[in-house]
Amino acid sequence: MKRVLCAMSGGVDSSVAALLLLEQDYEVIGVTMVLTPFDSLSTNPCEDELLACSKEAADARKVAQRLGIEHIVVDYRSLFSDEVMMPFCRAYISGFTPNPCIECNKQIKFGILHKLRIEMDCDFLATGHYAQIKYSDQTRTYELHKAVDLSKDQSYVLYHIDQDLLAHTLFPLGAFTKVQTRKIALDAGFEVAQKAESQDICFIPDGDYASFIEQFISDVEQADFKPEPGPIVDVQGRVLGTHRGLLYYTIGQRKGLGVAVGEPLFVLEKNTETNTLVVGRSSETGIESLYATKCSFPSHDEFFDWVTVQVKINYRARMRNASALYRDNQLIVRFDEPIRGAAPGQAIVLYEGDRVVAGGTIASSLHD
Repeated sequence: MKRVLCAMSGGVDSSVAALLLLEQDYEVIGVTMVLTPFDSLSTNPCEDELLACSKEAADARKVAQRLGIEHIVVDYRSLFSDEVMMPFCRAYISGFTPNPCIECNKQIKFGILHKLRIEMDCDFLATGHYAQIKYSDQTRTYELHKAVDLSKDQSYVLYHIDQDLLAHTLFPLGAFTKVQTRKIALDAGFEVAQKAESQDICFIPDGDYASFIEQFISDVEQADFKPEPGPIVDVQGRVLGTHRGLLYYTIGQRKGLGVAVGEPLFVLEKNTETNTLVVGRSSETGIESLYATKCSFPSHDEFFDWVTVQVKINYRARMRNASALYRDNQLIVRFDEPIRGAAPGQAIVLYEGDRVVAGGTIASSLHD
């Protein structure tokens, strides 16, 4: 019997994933990661302390007990702070727009958890992600595909998974819709069947990035951290006003700029070297092409000639048609029609139909 280490967050998706694996005759071991800080926890807490402080861990334990499977709780707070929270804050301060979920998947869920899988002599790691892994007999490679439920598809945040990880990973929910998942949970009598989904970054549930970053950096450095005000300029360099600190603004933002020129203005650039916020009119927001670095190719599609692809520039963005080329360790992407909202630090993911062919971090863009 194959052994599976199943990541269980205490939510409906991972709970149903564990159930489906049992029904497929796997030996399932549940694992819940405690990632975010709890003031009441000691430095090296025992499992009972973690269960008492983390509702997610407690909910996952209840599901595991109902399923009759082994369940462990691991304390990854320090690792999560060092590998996810701090890089997110540093990148944001440097003017980038990072996606911490991608870094969490890379460093934690498909990093340290896969190491734990090996240590526990498990054949696979399973998660509740909505995505699919398929094997191509033609290319003899594993492929990452979109989920059946496109409204919940999470392949965008998984583009970094390589062949070894794909070969040892299971996504039990890839062929199910969210509605089906909830029904399975209800039929199984799970208390978490109607549990609400998290909509924001897990460690910033209120969505106030700037306040969190200020507090986090201040706590780490034990000194007050405050963004510096600076000029707001248009694309010609004319000063239009003063910003509160680049940390408070995002690329494409329209509201709350504090300047008026008779028509809406949008954030085009955050120049951290000069502490300048560059804004422009709607007609100046279009992006024709961009460059991405830190590239990954799940199925080794390193294309050295122009290929036609579909592209996503953030998790909720609609697909865009484009052409792409990999050269000098970077992806060059040219859009069929100008797009808006592509910000340095965001991930860009390239698809061929439902298959993920590449992904990387946006480094720069060219406006039309």
